[in-house]
Amino acid sequence: YAAAAAARAAAAAARAAARAAAFWSALDADCQWLEAGETSNGVAQILTGQPLWPAERPAGWDDAWAHAKTRLRALDDEASYPVWIDWYDRRITGHMSAFAIPGDNDRSEDKAILARLADATDKGFWDMGSIHVNTMLQQWIDEARERVGPTPDDIAAALAKPVEHAAPLVYGDDEKLHIDRDSQSASLRNDEVGRQLHGEVGRFGRRLQARLAGGRGGNWSGELAEESDLLIARLGESPQAAQAHLLVCSVLALEVLLDTQPKPGADSEVPAYPDDVVQALKALVPVANIYLSTDPELAAIHQGRTGPGKPLIILASPAEIIAAIRDAEAKGLSGDDVTEVLNTIVRTAPETPDANDAGTARASRETQSLVRRVAGKVIALGKPILSNAKNIEVVGGWLKNGGRWLLDHRDLATKVFRDNPEVMEALKRIWDALKGLI
Repeated sequence: YAAAAAARAAAAAARAAARAAAFWSALDADCQWLEAGETSNGVAQILTGQPLWPAERPAGWDDAWAHAKTRLRALDDEASYPVWIDWYDRRITGHMSAFAIPGDNDRSEDKAILARLADATDKGFWDMGSIHVNTMLQQWIDEARERVGPTPDDIAAALAKPVEHAAPLVYGDDEKLHIDRDSQSASLRNDEVGRQLHGEVGRFGRRLQARLAGGRGGNWSGELAEESDLLIARLGESPQAAQAHLLVCSVLALEVLLDTQPKPGADSEVPAYPDDVVQALKALVPVANIYLSTDPELAAIHQGRTGPGKPLIILASPAEIIAAIRDAEAKGLSGDDVTEVLNTIVRTAPETPDANDAGTARASRETQSLVRRVAGKVIALGKPILSNAKNIEVVGGWLKNGGRWLLDHRDLATKVFRDNPEVMEALKRIWDALKGLI
């Protein structure tokens, strides 16, 4: 017992020492700024923009603050303490602005609210109780947001717009994202030349199926047989009946399978196809590519173009993106058709992302599309939270699952919305409000 007690005492002493070290480190950093202020202006503004703990936070501090927030939220709903929780969270991270007002880039609205708080008298404001003070402060913030920033509905509507050259996504009756098979954003050429190319792709595709017929079930044939069958199904009986976007996925998948074939005599874990199958595949792929090139939208998808202007390239590995795609299906946000199609596209990207690579560009585009659609619905469903409504503990499953997915894959969300602070601010507020529920 004595040894155990001594060990506990030593551990407690170590924790206390660590907490003290973090405290004095933060205090020393503040003092250094204050000393520098003797010869430079704006030290107060500089300190405002610094994190509360410039280095490691004291042991147990995060848990203590999380507990305090839970206690504050458990108080009378009318007291509206979340407005001060948001304020202190911004002090912890070192935000220059006191309050989250998207679009208030010059902080004019933020400073005006601070001035109103500074000018408020005890008798006319502070002594009127927490309910009055907190609800008035939240009202001032909401009014400022309306003046300078987009509403949650505006943000959600913007995120619902399709990403150019990405596989079209639509919410189905099951409230999951699905591939929009009726999308008319791209189509296959339907004149005499188009019909001839359609027939050629079908003919070479069926030739590949015939070559595979005798080897189906072998250790080399499974994925190739599946992709060749999908190509024929997506090609349809005519250009009008073709599933254009999905046809691109089939062609990309066949290209990957062809490109990864081992060279003769080389040691490889990839099973080698028989020569007649390789020749049939080599004949099919270029004809299919010619057919896709007849439509600008399909050609852009295939070639990894991202539209006019500087493209947003998300430097994330295919493994990271595919994990997010599968997690979206597991959380009930998207269907298995989305997983199948997006996996096919993302697999064409190199393991090490390359901003100049078409595969990386395609993977980036699909990532943006999925993240934007999920974020848009989360923000639409989270409007009561963003409007500081009460009883936010009662939320639907989609909002919780969508918020959890975005939080679990926060690195991807941050990259997608790196130039969209209004979206990130809305998501951060929703994440904070849902803590303990997701």
